[in-house]
Amino acid sequence: MDGKIAERLKILRKAKRFTQMELSKKSGISQQLISHYESGRNRIGVANLIKIARVLGCEPSDIDERADGLGDVPAERQNVRKIDNKILLGIVDSWDSFSGIEQAEMGALLAAFQKKHERAINKPKIAEPKTTPPKIK
Repeated sequence: MDGKIAERLKILRKAKRFTQMELSKKSGISQQLISHYESGRNRIGVANLIKIARVLGCEPSDIDERADGLGDVPAERQNVRKIDNKILLGIVDSWDSFSGIEQAEMGALLAAFQKKHERAINKPKIAEPKTTPPKIK
C-alpha cells in the first residue's frame, strides 16, 4: 500500500483522537486490519475505505486521493472543503502531542487539502465556442 495513504489514515484517526480499537468498533473493521492499513502492510479496499471515512467524518479521497468521487456526497458538501472542520480542529488541538515528523507530515497533508480545495473552486470554465457571423457577399 502507498505509504502516504497509510500515514493519512493514521493522522486522520489521531486527529479524531480515536485509538485503533475505537476506530475498529465504530467501523466494524478488525483492529488488526486497521493496524495493517496504517503500517502499509495491507491495501484498503473500497468498502472499508468508505466505512473508515464515514467514521472519521471525511471523504474517502481525503485518505486515498485515487478515491475521488467514492461514497455518497450530499449536495451541501459539494464544492466545500473535503476535510471536516472537526478533524481540522482535532489536529490543531492535539498539535503538540505529535512528533516533529508527524507535524511536518500533517502540514503537508493540510497543504494538499488546501490545494485540492482551491483547484475545485477555481476550475477553469469551458469557453463558449466563438461563432463568426456569415460573410455577406
